[in-house]
Amino acid sequence: MDVGLITQHNLRNFGSDLQAFSLYARLNELGAKTSVINYWLPGLRHIYNSKYDWKVDGLSKLPRRILGNLARFANARNIEKSRERFAQFRSGWRLTREYVGEDTINRDPPVFDAYVAGSDAIWHPRYIVPARGLGFAKGLGKRTVAYAPSVGTSQISADEAENMRRIISGIDFLSCREKSGAERLSEILQEPVEAVLDPIFLHSPEWWKNQMDAEPILKGDYIFAYLVLPDRKLARQTLRAVKKRYGLPAASIALGIADNYGLGVDKTVFDAGPREFLNLLVNAKAVVASSFHGAAFGLHFRKDVYAIKSNPFDTRIDDIFERFGLPADRIISASNPSPASGGMDYSRTDAKFAEELAKSQNYLKCALGAEPQK
Repeated sequence: MDVGLITQHNLRNFGSDLQAFSLYARLNELGAKTSVINYWLPGLRHIYNSKYDWKVDGLSKLPRRILGNLARFANARNIEKSRERFAQFRSGWRLTREYVGEDTINRDPPVFDAYVAGSDAIWHPRYIVPARGLGFAKGLGKRTVAYAPSVGTSQISADEAENMRRIISGIDFLSCREKSGAERLSEILQEPVEAVLDPIFLHSPEWWKNQMDAEPILKGDYIFAYLVLPDRKLARQTLRAVKKRYGLPAASIALGIADNYGLGVDKTVFDAGPREFLNLLVNAKAVVASSFHGAAFGLHFRKDVYAIKSNPFDTRIDDIFERFGLPADRIISASNPSPASGGMDYSRTDAKFAEELAKSQNYLKCALGAEPQK
């Protein structure tokens, strides 16, 4: 079976690339000949190719942008190496020709036996577009599948809900990454939507370790900080407290944005690609993360995870902690600003994870192998 996968794969974003790779690999393991549909949102290529970040939301943030861009200028060679490592990581993927915007993919859609949309936040109500709802494929008489696209927020207006209904309706097999998102989509679409795990969980920690170099990038013990657009006060306070608790420095990676500066990071790796991200996380003693995939990989590798929730309407991190039976006091937010003490207890996690994984694997197999249930 030839399968076309539309996902978030073309940003220099560690979590996006790793989830796309895992779903691509899993589809192939199930016997599909998978191609990533090389779809770009208009304007996204400019963001991807940009070496500096001059977007300023208010004059108060201008000094941080300037400092961040000066740091990237000083480390330009390493950052270019990071770009090369992303390209190398994707080099084994089968890609379609490039499509930029809705018109190009609607005029001449790629032809497959089945189409899969997911994962990552491709169904966020503010960013969803028809191509990521498989609009170009619905008139072709082929199987259409959603695997773990994320809605990512509990805040959906009536207009956004109607737009989502128009875009998503008609997909043969529906799922969402978050349980709360699946419930909201079910209300919007008036049909069942299954909650499944993010694609990174479709492969074992041992499988992931085989995707990286065995030799640790950094010598000695450290805390890995993966801070993507965090609440800066929470991030600074959390990292300070966790560093003090463990008596260890914090290492991070250059994210291509200026927001990593002034947060208490002691060592920044500027030339990391997805494989280096894995290496740094796997070899860390603890993980402080403001992103879903930073927290999710930390949980997958059974690390002590301190998850920063910057947006009260963001449901992604809450969902994964709840599904695995992990305590909510590990999630740092405005209402819970103090990091929990002690290591994480994963003793109750294995059974819940195995149950969720079996359900997710069965859903994907059924979606690819069964007749569309419409």
